[in-house]
This record gives sequence, structure tokens and C-alpha cells, in this order.
Amino acid sequence: MKPMVRKPVVANVILAKAYYSDSAKAAELRSIAQMLGHIQQTAQWAEVVEVADLKKFRFIQKPAKVRQALQDISPDKAFVFVLHKC
Repeated sequence: MKPMVRKPVVANVILAKAYYSDSAKAAELRSIAQMLGHIQQTAQWAEVVEVADLKKFRFIQKPAKVRQALQDISPDKAFVFVLHKC
């Protein structure tokens, strides 16, 4: 049975100021689209990978926990093992 994947609900709110130029608004929209694209890619990626937690000798497999583990990577960690699920 294939797991059900929830589509994220995304709402964009843009506050248009009178002094924003058209190019500034377009740049802001590109930035938002890029950020949302990255979030969607991360969510899809978390469905097919798992993280090896070497301190606890276990694999993190649930997509929500994989996303959290990848977001919580600290700068002092040299590397994190990310493996494709088999």
C-alpha cells in the first residue's frame, strides 16, 4: 500500500508598498517562489531518504523527522549520513 502524501497548503501574502518598483516586486516574487520550491523539494526528498543517527545507533525514517533532522544540522557537525530508502 502506497503511503498517502499530503500536499502542503501554501499561502502567499505580499504587502505592496506604494514606493516598491515593479522590478522590486518581481524580485520579491522570484525570491518567494525559489524559497517555496526549496521547501517542496525538501519535503519530497524527505520521503525517499533516511538519516543515520550514529549517536543513537538508529535510522530516522519518518519524513517529518527526517526534515527536522536535516534542519537541525549544526555547523559543528562535519557530516551527516543521508541514505536512500531501499
